[in-house]
Amino acid sequence: MRRLAWFTSIILGTLAVLFLLWEFRSAVWIFLFSLAAAATFRPPIKQLTKRGLSLSMALLLVYGAVVLVVGGLLIVVSFNLLTELQDLANRFAIGYQHIEVVWPEGTPLQQAVASRLPTSDTLYDSIMGDNGLSTLPSVLEITSNLAENLTYLVIVLFLGIYWTVDQVRFERLLLSLIPIENRAPAREMWRQIETNVGSYLRSELIQSLLAGLLLGLGYWLIGLQYPTLLALIGAVVWLIPIMGVLLALIPVIIVGIISGLWVGLIAGGYTLLVFWLLEYIIEPRFYDRRRFSSLLLLLVMLAAHGSYHRWERLIWAADVRAVIRTSPELDMDRLRALARRTGAMRMLELALCMAERLEPLPHPLREMIPDRGPVSRLADHPPSRLYYHFKVRERWRDRMCCLFRYFFAPTFSDWKCISLPAFLSWLYYLIRPFRAVRDAIKKTRALMRGSGKYSTRQVSSQFG
Repeated sequence: MRRLAWFTSIILGTLAVLFLLWEFRSAVWIFLFSLAAAATFRPPIKQLTKRGLSLSMALLLVYGAVVLVVGGLLIVVSFNLLTELQDLANRFAIGYQHIEVVWPEGTPLQQAVASRLPTSDTLYDSIMGDNGLSTLPSVLEITSNLAENLTYLVIVLFLGIYWTVDQVRFERLLLSLIPIENRAPAREMWRQIETNVGSYLRSELIQSLLAGLLLGLGYWLIGLQYPTLLALIGAVVWLIPIMGVLLALIPVIIVGIISGLWVGLIAGGYTLLVFWLLEYIIEPRFYDRRRFSSLLLLLVMLAAHGSYHRWERLIWAADVRAVIRTSPELDMDRLRALARRTGAMRMLELALCMAERLEPLPHPLREMIPDRGPVSRLADHPPSRLYYHFKVRERWRDRMCCLFRYFFAPTFSDWKCISLPAFLSWLYYLIRPFRAVRDAIKKTRALMRGSGKYSTRQVSSQFG
C-alpha cells in the first residue's frame, strides 16, 4: 500500500510539472532561446573584450550587427518574396484556368482529374469568401502573430544580453541548488554544454545564411524562376538533418524543369554543390564534429563495460576494434582527457591492449598501451574479481567505492541464498559483508590451486 501511494505521488507530481510547463510554455521557450542566444554570441563578445573593448561596447557591436544583418535581410527578402509570391499566384490562376478548359477534352487521365477539380469560381470563393471579407480575420490573426513573435524575439535578445553580462551570478544561483561537493563538476559540465551548444548553433546559423545567399545568387544567374523563394526554402530546410537536401532539391528541380530540362539539371547540380561546400568545407571551420564526436565517449564506455566483466568475451574487444576502424583519425588528446576525467584511463589502456591482440591498432593508439605495469599484468594474468576491480581503477576514491559496493551492497546471490520478508530486507546489508569475505576466501583458494575460472593457462589459450 505504501509503495502504491509512492508511485501515485510520483505520477501525479510528473503530470503536475508537465501541466505547468504546458501552461507556461511561452515563458519556458523564451528562457531556453535566451540561453541559446547567450551561448551563441558569447565567444565573439569575449574576443572583442580581449582586444581591449569594454563589455558594453562589445555587446552593442555584436547584438547590433546581428539586428542590422537580420533586419536588412528581412527587408530585402520580403520585397522580392512578395513579388515572387504574387507572380506565382497569377501563374497558378492562369494554369488552373488552362487545366479547366483543356483537360476535359484531353486524355482519359486528364479528363478524370478535371472532373474532380472544383471550378475556378468555387475555388476563389472558398479562399476569399464573399467580396473577400472572410480573409480579414485571417489577415488580422497573421498580423497579430507576427507582432507577438517579434516581441518574443526582442525579449529573447534582451535576456540573452542579461545572461551574458551576469553569467557568474546566474551560475551561482543555479549551483546553489546543488550540493557543495558536486558544484565544481556541475559548473564544468554546464560550461562545456554551453560551449558545445553555442558552437553548434553558431555554425548552423552561419551555414543557413550562406546557403540562402549562395542559392539565391546562383538561381538568379542560372535564370531560374522564383530564386528568392527557392533560396529561402533551401536556407530553412538546411537546418533539417539528412532530409534537408532532398526537401531543397524537389522544388528546385520541379521549377527548373518547367523552365527547361537543362535548367532543372543545372539548378539541381548547383544545389548539391552548395550543400556539399557547406557540409565539408564551411562546417568544419565553425563546428568540427570530430572534436565533439560521441565515438570518444562510446570507446570509453566500451572499455568500462569490458573491464567490469573482466573481458570474459573476446567479442567485447572486437567491438572496441570496430569503433576504432570506423574512425581511424581519433582526437587522441581529447580521448586521453576524457579517460582521465572519468577515471577510466587504465580501463581504456586495457581495452586497447585486448583489441591489439585481435588486430594491430593504428600507431597513435598503440602508443597508449604500456609495455609493463598493471595493465599488462591484468591482461596476461587476471587475478581474482575483487583484486582485479581494485587494480583496474587508478583513482583511490573509485577504489574505495568499489570496495564498499563489494562488501556492503547486496547482490542477487545474497537474495537467492537467504529469503527474507520485505520488512527485514535491511538485514541484507548486514549479511553481505560476511558472505563477501567468505566468497573472497573461496576464490583465492581456488585460484591458488590453479582451478579458478580465470587461470593463466585458460587465458593464454583463449588468446592463442
